[in-house]
Amino acid sequence: MIWIKRILPFIILAGLYFGNSYYQDRQNEKKIADEKRYALITAIAWIGSMTYRDDPEAYLTFRDSLLEANNLSNDSLKMFVGGYRDKAEYLAYMASYIKFDVDSILHVADSLKQDSITQDSLEQVADSLAVDSLKAEK
Repeated sequence: MIWIKRILPFIILAGLYFGNSYYQDRQNEKKIADEKRYALITAIAWIGSMTYRDDPEAYLTFRDSLLEANNLSNDSLKMFVGGYRDKAEYLAYMASYIKFDVDSILHVADSLKQDSITQDSLEQVADSLAVDSLKAEK
């Protein structure tokens, strides 16, 4: 019975260690999911800005409805982006997520043959994302 008293602190410490590790992994997964969600919303907003580039009022309506559909506000997006100002290495990951989403949407738009989105303007957005991603990595 004395051996249980001696091994119990190690069992408790191991349980705490693995519990903390599990919690940290879940928090990291949640953060990555949020980053991908914000990246997709940003990509859709950028494509919307290209679609409505000649009609700013329609773009603002589109942007507001996009944010409302995702339970976000313009201020929450600004706060999210503000969290990356001093973290250039993480900004490169975010830019790669956005570039991937823009490329995916371009591929779908091309397959649907939508005339309202010009391929050249969207490719310029994707190229600027790639350049910004490379700048952030340096």
